[in-house]
Amino acid sequence: IYGLDSFENFKLAYPLGPQTLHNEVLMKDFKMDINVEISFSPEKNETLTLSVALEDFSGSLDLLLAINEEALLNLQVGSFLNATQILPCLMTAVDSVEITHLSASFGKMKEFGISGFVSKEIEDTVKSSFNGIFSVYGTRVSNAISSTLDKKVRRLVNKSISDFIISYDGKCYDEEPMFDSNRLFIDFRDLLLTPNAAAELGASGETPYGRLLSTIWMYFESTLSTPGDDGLPILNEKIADVTNLRTLIYPETFVNFSYMIEHLGPGGYDNTYFKIKASEGKVENLDSLGSFDVLEPTEDPYVLSNKMVFGYQNPLRMAFRMFFLMDTDAKTTINDFVFGAELQNVSASLSLMAKIDRKRLMNFPLRDATNLQCWIALIPPPLMDEFGVGPSDINERTVRVSLEDFSISKVSFDVNCISCTSPEMETLNNTLLTKDSIALLTKTFITLSEFITSDNVNAFLEFKLDRELSKARALCPHIDDDEQIMPASSYQEMKSPETGDNSQAASTVFFVSILSAAVLVVGSYYLLRFKLKSKHREFLNNLSDDQIKLLYKEKMEEEKLLLGVNQCTESMINSKLVPKVVRFGIPAVIFLNMGLFLNSHLYVANKVNMPVVLGGEYSLIESTYGFSLVQAVKDMW
Repeated sequence: IYGLDSFENFKLAYPLGPQTLHNEVLMKDFKMDINVEISFSPEKNETLTLSVALEDFSGSLDLLLAINEEALLNLQVGSFLNATQILPCLMTAVDSVEITHLSASFGKMKEFGISGFVSKEIEDTVKSSFNGIFSVYGTRVSNAISSTLDKKVRRLVNKSISDFIISYDGKCYDEEPMFDSNRLFIDFRDLLLTPNAAAELGASGETPYGRLLSTIWMYFESTLSTPGDDGLPILNEKIADVTNLRTLIYPETFVNFSYMIEHLGPGGYDNTYFKIKASEGKVENLDSLGSFDVLEPTEDPYVLSNKMVFGYQNPLRMAFRMFFLMDTDAKTTINDFVFGAELQNVSASLSLMAKIDRKRLMNFPLRDATNLQCWIALIPPPLMDEFGVGPSDINERTVRVSLEDFSISKVSFDVNCISCTSPEMETLNNTLLTKDSIALLTKTFITLSEFITSDNVNAFLEFKLDRELSKARALCPHIDDDEQIMPASSYQEMKSPETGDNSQAASTVFFVSILSAAVLVVGSYYLLRFKLKSKHREFLNNLSDDQIKLLYKEKMEEEKLLLGVNQCTESMINSKLVPKVVRFGIPAVIFLNMGLFLNSHLYVANKVNMPVVLGGEYSLIESTYGFSLVQAVKDMW
């Protein structure tokens, strides 16, 4: 077939009505060659070529397709895992298929002939005969072809389609194959590999799940992961063949952040405005894969291995445009630049363990095919405690994601200014590309990779995955209520090992301490007073009556003397003998001291200023935070 690059109109499955699809094609030039082999005897064969060349060829077809929506949505995934079952199962949901219109026409027949005859004379005669016929009756032939297609051919095709549907009516072979009764979960080896490859890894090798997924997986394995002539994944060549895929560009804005800080400045409250925007993301050298092994079954039936090396030979480069604005009352800083990062020889290895419920996958209805929660719910959640924490034993878990290895040989950053007001932004690029900067960045990423692959991170991932599995079962409509386990909302909240709030504990300790001191002082006072009274009473008991009368007389004379002194003298503030400066200055100093005490505790005692140095440009944001007794008490409560 020639002329596939001359389409002037192409409509495929354009809806004309609720169940009618319109298909139309218009080609400027259309040519078709058909080879026909004719056998005159076992020793004598002849191959003829039928050539047809048309100009302004057009064809249209209207198809009435009535599908029972309920029947289609009730079909189960298990019915489609075997390629031979797909068509019979789909036919059970089709009520009617009919071609309601079929036509074809052409403007001019440029060529019609048969070539390949042994005799050149016969070939020329046939060709000239057909050309003569179509030169005279070309229009009638075109009309006759269109009429024949719509009346005769269309009826024959409709009858064949009807017989085909009847032959498959009700025959959806969805019975479950014979599985190992002890195997409750999907074996990835039998699901994704060929029978021989699955048997080599210890699986049954009997394709219990059909060959559809294994065929698809092997196709992608051969077209993506298989090494090419250079020993690298063939996916590199396919990416290189498609120029647009070597560089992935996202021209839109993907980060747009703005924030206003209100702070107390020298002349009152000031505002500092920040704005950060990132756009025009770009990833280059996508064809730098060193290895690409994804979803590789292992000897463990529930574990898939994933290994990838990128940035091999050519570093993977990621870049985006960054806009930074900081506007204060004193100055405005604007930096518009392109930030880039290059990663070389990045190796990552991830192990995925998932126990997919075999029965649930086979009975998965198509109506929930677009519900992600239902696909997640294929993995039953493990038994969790009242806090929603799953078991630590890997044999009791149903899902596990473990980043086993992550390494990188070189990391470098670069900055290229488009419009920068900071003076040192222009020279920042040279600083980032020095050997010391590259070594520091690489070391930082290696440290980060060690943290990512640590047991704490894997434990956190397991905790989040267990919660998501539990939530998914509650959100999937085709899972019965009696199959659902404790939803995430009913888990008990994990409490901190500290008892109570720190501020309340500190307040309690403070008041208990004050109360204890007060009790101690009062208790000591009354104890001392009691002891003095006891001593005094003991002293009086040892005296005679005359001695007691003498002491009483002396005590009365002392009190009379003190009373006389008080009547004859004045207080310091009223005494004429004390200078006025001293008389009124001492109370003033006392009240001033009290005022200074209150002022120092009620107002801001200290403040935090935030200096910002960006690209050599200095800015100061004053009083971002203040310390005072009032604020401390407020924070404490």
